[in-house]
Amino acid sequence: MNRKQLLFGQCALALLSIYPVLSLYINNINEVRIIEIILPILMNITIIEIIMFLIKFITKNYISSIVYACIIFYIIMYFKLIDENQMSSIPYWNSVPLVLYITIVLLFIIHKTKLRKVLDKILLFSVIGIIASLLVSIINNIDQIKILSSNETFSDNKVEFIEDNNSMEFYKKNELPNIYYIILDEYSSFKQMKKWYDYDNKEFYDFLKKHNFNIIEDSRNESMNSSTMYITTNLINISYVSVDNNYIKANKLREQPFLFKLLDKYGYNVNYQGGPQIGWNNSKIKISSTTIEGYTLLDIIYGNNILYPLFEKNINVMQQKELDLYNYLENYINIVKKSSFLYIHFRAGHVPLIFNENTINTPDKFFNNIDKSLYIGQIKYTNSRIMQMVSNIIEKDPDSIIIIQSDHSQRNLRNASRKKIIPVKDSQQVFNAVYYKGETLEFDNTLSGVNTVRLVIDKILNTNLGVIDVP
Repeated sequence: MNRKQLLFGQCALALLSIYPVLSLYINNINEVRIIEIILPILMNITIIEIIMFLIKFITKNYISSIVYACIIFYIIMYFKLIDENQMSSIPYWNSVPLVLYITIVLLFIIHKTKLRKVLDKILLFSVIGIIASLLVSIINNIDQIKILSSNETFSDNKVEFIEDNNSMEFYKKNELPNIYYIILDEYSSFKQMKKWYDYDNKEFYDFLKKHNFNIIEDSRNESMNSSTMYITTNLINISYVSVDNNYIKANKLREQPFLFKLLDKYGYNVNYQGGPQIGWNNSKIKISSTTIEGYTLLDIIYGNNILYPLFEKNINVMQQKELDLYNYLENYINIVKKSSFLYIHFRAGHVPLIFNENTINTPDKFFNNIDKSLYIGQIKYTNSRIMQMVSNIIEKDPDSIIIIQSDHSQRNLRNASRKKIIPVKDSQQVFNAVYYKGETLEFDNTLSGVNTVRLVIDKILNTNLGVIDVP
């Protein structure tokens, strides 16, 4: 074995092992920091090198050991997919030795036949294919890469506000109405619920009307965003400051958001719970790539490995987090004092669909976006909890303001072929309703979430934020 062959083999081995990490990073480059992929890269290289060393000890052939190591590595890394799709009828502890046995037999057959003579070519073509795949991913994400590589800084958001110190001092000396800002993630508007689920949500609609909510039935949020992270960044800044799907910028804009700063200056006690992280006062955002379901980058990379049952997240943790949010709001209502603002973000219609109207779903239903009854079941559960708490707020605090909005309507409904069927324009329709001390407000029926909050704040504080163009 010459030096050239040794170098090619090691480069091929490293590239094949880190390809899943690099591909995930490039295709999510606006949401993942490069520092987060260093550990999985080192782990993958270490794992595959150990496998290769053990195989080489047996086969005494360098190139063969690299190819066999890659095959075994990918089987180990993605065993869950094999187990669930091909071995679903076999218990896990039976499928593990069976798959490993079949793999070893196939590799033995390859090693003892003429196929072994073309393994170097197979390895070369694999490397070329992976490089081509990564280049395609880079091209597809070139706009995000340009944004991240630019020197633009985001030291503060771009919302402008002319401070009126006299007005602020006046409001600080007087009790301001409490504000409850409730976000229901992926909760469809009434029209979209009816259109895509044939469910009129009448009980909730009638409840809101009975309690003098102003329902903005044709509300639509910004057109270029479909991600909770970016939409809610705009909501808590009451301006369209996050419109380029830049994760790093959005995180920066969630530090000391404008809405919080504004209310704080006027004397509000600002509180927040749930949803993507927010930095406020002494609390700083700890940037890490975590999905709304709670999965980290390492969970995604290693979540399908051969030991997956030992590392699967306990779905009860997610369930408990949501229950804790409801409990937090219930307790908050009982102890809240005047001049308080609460921003609280519930999972609501977002997967996992843990809750049903009267029961807890089984794990096989958590991510089922084909069966419409599951989404509706979780919506009904959300309705019952929200109606209970809203009734309590209005009973104890009738002069309060309650804003209930969704970031977007349902996006992930799929047909039998698992293809998404809701167009983007429909998912941009949002739920939007405001209780303002029991008063009727003359709001345009197409107000976006951002503009709704701006007008509510104007009415409370006598500011002049007004409405802005929706991109």
